[in-house]
Amino acid sequence: VKPDAIADNIAWDGKELMEPLTMDSKNEVLEEIKQRTEYIPKLENSIREISEIHFYLGLLISSQGDSLDNIDLNVQQAAEHVNKANKKLRDAAKKKRRTWWRILLSLFFPSSK
Repeated sequence: VKPDAIADNIAWDGKELMEPLTMDSKNEVLEEIKQRTEYIPKLENSIREISEIHFYLGLLISSQGDSLDNIDLNVQQAAEHVNKANKKLRDAAKKKRRTWWRILLSLFFPSSK
């Protein structure tokens, strides 16, 4: 890429465009063109950096998605364990009540063995 190519083209190919301009105007136009040609590589670098940032953000989002899936699975498993534990606690409470009834019944109605 020739940064001065545009300025050269305007200087040689665009004589018709430049002729009606004064010398100061020509210099201003040329200066503006030079500034733009200097700005283009900076713009390209900025676009490249944005592209890299976008790529890495995509990777982060993907890995976070996997982490979220794992968290969701763990929460579901924890909920299942809590439900099972609640059932076992209810069963244990029933057994405890039955045991007390059996103790009371055995006190009032002792077996004749």
